[in-house]
Amino acid sequence: MDAKRGHARMMSSHPPYPVAAAVVVLDGQSLPVADVVRLADGAARPVPGTDAMKRVERTWDAARELAASGRVYGRSTGVGANRTEAVPTEAA
Repeated sequence: MDAKRGHARMMSSHPPYPVAAAVVVLDGQSLPVADVVRLADGAARPVPGTDAMKRVERTWDAARELAASGRVYGRSTGVGANRTEAVPTEAA
């Protein structure tokens, strides 16, 4: 896929895969090369796995708690030259 076609596809209001496309469940444990190719070609659509979503939610909650409890570089502060700038908890 060339860059122009990929950009146009990303800008489209239509999904980059057919409605009846195959599904690749993203479980956070494995992702065979064949599935990566199907996703890249638009022959399959990604769907987060149930356990993966639970892990994401737990991680998000933990990160929010850390950010609320004090300064966490890159989370409740900026990065690099902005490391002394506070980032609001809602945006962190």
